[in-house]
Amino acid sequence: MKRASDIEEEAAKWLVQLDSQGSPERWAALDAWLNANPRHRAAFLRLSVAWTRSDNLRRLRPLDPHVDPDLLSRNARRRRERPAWLRPGWVLGTTAAALALVALGLSLWNRSEARDSDIYASQIDEPAKEIILQDGSSVVLNTDSEVSVRFTPGHREVKLLRGEALFKVTHNAERPFDVVAGPATVRAIGTAFTVRVLDRSRVDVIVTDGRVALNPPTGGTLDKGEAARLIGTTVHRRQIESDDMDRNLSWIEGQLVFEGESLAEAVSQFNRYNAQRMVIPDSTLGERRVVGTYDAFNPESFIRIIGPTVGVRGRVSDPFFGPRVIRLEASEAP
Repeated sequence: MKRASDIEEEAAKWLVQLDSQGSPERWAALDAWLNANPRHRAAFLRLSVAWTRSDNLRRLRPLDPHVDPDLLSRNARRRRERPAWLRPGWVLGTTAAALALVALGLSLWNRSEARDSDIYASQIDEPAKEIILQDGSSVVLNTDSEVSVRFTPGHREVKLLRGEALFKVTHNAERPFDVVAGPATVRAIGTAFTVRVLDRSRVDVIVTDGRVALNPPTGGTLDKGEAARLIGTTVHRRQIESDDMDRNLSWIEGQLVFEGESLAEAVSQFNRYNAQRMVIPDSTLGERRVVGTYDAFNPESFIRIIGPTVGVRGRVSDPFFGPRVIRLEASEAP
């Protein structure tokens, strides 16, 4: 039977690998390791919590980018060689000390990537903005989006941490350009495409020009006019007509286009772009349909325009804390 300390070290190595070089193959291997033993899953969850709380330790990481696989074992030996009254476990307890040591080790290992990455972000209520990267490629960030960019001599990697972005990539066969979003990796092949993070396991990709590879080398490719939703390692593909393509890219101009979507879906889209929220207390009202093109950053104008045809009106409330809320109510029948 494995010792608890051995399992902790294996879990720590998985965290480091996935944080720095996540890929479909690594995720699949992790799933196999987690399912092999309930103790594996418990250790991984414990260390994940410690890892997320270790941001303040990142500045202590070494300049050397190489990972020393013996780091944890050497520290463990040193602790055993100390007098009992000097051991961290004497003060903190064995579990707390182990978690703190692993969190510090993970922070030390990850310094190089964090130091060499550039972070770009947009805030909610902020229109789309374009960032030109050092290789001439560009990234257009949608509202409330964030990317981390890290270029090396042989590789270009952008992590889409949240939100949505349009990528226009300068072709360079010697330096692959990868966009990592959740469980998905999208590799550009001299192309333009959008990526949107829906949640931790779902990602949407739309190719506007050229071709991309999905989760290379096993996920296949998408050509211009194709889209895919990646759920874990599963890929759901579909064709996109030119009108749908324009609608999916309307956010670049600060617009939202609806062609019969429900009012609830329209409200959800507006709430992505505005700190001022709209809510629909009556679920049946949310089933009414919306058509038209609207300013994504002007929900009041949206309500005024659709009011007579959809049969809704807005009632504004000012809470003590946070932004204003617009409650949509039924007016005359549409």
